[in-house]
Amino acid sequence: MLLKELLQNVEVLNRLSNDILDIDIDHLTLNSNDCTKGSLFFAIRGDNADGANYISDVEVRGASCIVSDRECKSAIPCIVTPNVR
Repeated sequence: MLLKELLQNVEVLNRLSNDILDIDIDHLTLNSNDCTKGSLFFAIRGDNADGANYISDVEVRGASCIVSDRECKSAIPCIVTPNVR
């Protein structure tokens, strides 16, 4: 599924180019260990861990994009939304 289809009803705070919106996503995950090529990783802050701490891991594993509640420094696109969940 294309990223733009997944984001249809999501409030996105940062600008996204058409190149990013046309990324093909075939896997959604909260766990960095599950990321593969084509994954969309949700960097969620939890009680014991912060998903943003695993951004470098998901880059190495081939994730296509990250969703976070704040800007992230990454080589792959990061979508910022006020409510990641």
